[in-house]
Amino acid sequence: MEKLIKAPIFNLISILAEAQTFKEWIPMVYKSEISYEVSHFRKFGEFNIKSPWPWWNRSTYIKVRAFPVEGEPAIIICMKSLPGNKWIKGIEI
Repeated sequence: MEKLIKAPIFNLISILAEAQTFKEWIPMVYKSEISYEVSHFRKFGEFNIKSPWPWWNRSTYIKVRAFPVEGEPAIIICMKSLPGNKWIKGIEI
């Protein structure tokens, strides 16, 4: 999925930087933790969502990278679920 968000960069980054508080802001999220952080712009976290019956709750690890767009007042943020059970440099999940 790709989405262009026309908003002040500071506002968007401020929300994403507080991912560990999503469980307080979003009613269906019951766990949101930043598991490992290389820098402010490269990290991964665990997120758990309450699902209504008859479905089971869902859990995922998401890795995030962000980098500026050269010559533009913009950034690109890439978010993907982690494949397998390892992240960079063999960090086990």
